[in-house]
Amino acid sequence: MGGTPVLLSQNPKASCFWYEQMPLEWTFETDSAGVVRVDYKQADPLAVFRSWVEFGLSNATAIAEAMDVSVGHVSKLAKRAVGAGWLRVQGRKYILVSGVPV
Repeated sequence: MGGTPVLLSQNPKASCFWYEQMPLEWTFETDSAGVVRVDYKQADPLAVFRSWVEFGLSNATAIAEAMDVSVGHVSKLAKRAVGAGWLRVQGRKYILVSGVPV
């Protein structure tokens, strides 16, 4: 992500259409003339998972509820995060490994 500001957003059950509920990743870039360019794309589920852990959620049930996905899906994301080296699992609690960049 570098020095570009990034914002993750999720539309909480605004409608019955799944594509309107997908989390989005927004980026903001300022060019040399001072014009700000705003762009968005579907957020990476692993990045959304990490943002919830950084926010303070530490178990699969709470994160699944926040992400509106199954507990099994969260467990798979946690396994990927452990493999990437930025998360460890202690019992049922997820803990960020300090000093590991995104």
